[in-house]
Amino acid sequence: MINQLRQKLTNLAFLANQRQSSLLFRQTSQYLFSNANSEKNGSFINTKVDFKSLTKIEIADYLRKLNQECLMVDKDKQALANKLNNIEQQAANHISLNQDDLTTLILTLQLMLQNQRQTQNIFTLAHTVLLNYFSNQINSQNVSAQKFMESLQIFQQIVPLIAKSDRFEYELVQKLHLFFSQDKVTNQFTQTSLLHLIKFFFSKGIIEIPLNININLEILPFQDFVEYIWMVALSGQQITDDQTKLLCKFLQEQPSLKNIPKAIQYKLKEISICSNLGEAGLYVSQFDQFNTQESQISPIQEDCEIILKVLKWNFKSEAVIDPYTVDFLISLPNIKKQIVLEMNGPSHYPYISNKDIFSAKEQMKIKNLKIKNYIPVLIHHKDWSQIKGVTGKIDFIQNLVYKQIKLTNQ
Repeated sequence: MINQLRQKLTNLAFLANQRQSSLLFRQTSQYLFSNANSEKNGSFINTKVDFKSLTKIEIADYLRKLNQECLMVDKDKQALANKLNNIEQQAANHISLNQDDLTTLILTLQLMLQNQRQTQNIFTLAHTVLLNYFSNQINSQNVSAQKFMESLQIFQQIVPLIAKSDRFEYELVQKLHLFFSQDKVTNQFTQTSLLHLIKFFFSKGIIEIPLNININLEILPFQDFVEYIWMVALSGQQITDDQTKLLCKFLQEQPSLKNIPKAIQYKLKEISICSNLGEAGLYVSQFDQFNTQESQISPIQEDCEIILKVLKWNFKSEAVIDPYTVDFLISLPNIKKQIVLEMNGPSHYPYISNKDIFSAKEQMKIKNLKIKNYIPVLIHHKDWSQIKGVTGKIDFIQNLVYKQIKLTNQ
């Protein structure tokens, strides 16, 4: 025990020589080690710290060492809970909103996450600090692609640490997209990097392609080319004659249309619904129909089918509307358009708790179903699971379906 303390003091003395204001020897309102001879008080978990009196470097050092101790030793749970509560309050009060504090914030979030303490207070702090940081980067006079990539890297570091608070994530993604869309930034990226970043934003539900982006499609592989015009079609931009001619050329060069990967055929069919592909559309029309594949029906889909039978509605399960297979296709008396009822699981949403933002794939499906003159009605899996009893589910479906019919007819 004495040897361990001697070694610890030797290490601390070395740190003190390297930095005069070393965390471990800095005097605050209370010493960080009130009794160096006590094993209990020598613990970082039991040390009382006043963040206000420490520099940013010292706070970061302290959090790193506390992280290590929490990982290495199974300490008293109540003492750890009290310490984490204190750190969270101190962080919220004393982390100022600038880039220098990002390291401290990340360390605090890591500490909270590994000890299963994800609270609204720390999420709000992370959100505020990141928004402020992105805003500062965007408004910087030296805005550049490098600064954007630094921001993206920080975003990707922090977002997994606030995974249970993805309502914040969408706002952060929007801020990043605003940063990315600036001429000074996009002009510095290579073609490959631009395509990769556009895909990233689409995966996060931002279906916008900055107008200043100019990608040379002729040098793209066929699959990347199709991905790009799929995103163009979904974003609402018009596919140009040059793009349709290039697509036609790509299709003509294929040894056999049947050999084109199914995923590419699927996307081309989707594009052909919402865009005029000219002569290329003739090739796409030759693709085989996408038939219903054997798939496991989800429990909520089975549950919904029971309700539809109770309502005595005319419907078909797993109906094919090429290239889609929909959960339920419903025909109602005196309603000209058919209703597509979909029971949406988590894969339809890029953010678990934000049911208002759909994945890019889902947005394309909704768009094309409307073009095909169907009325899409989407039920979030959490909404459905919260409804108790047959009567409640009957009322829920009826109200939702007729509400969408009314909105469509307006």
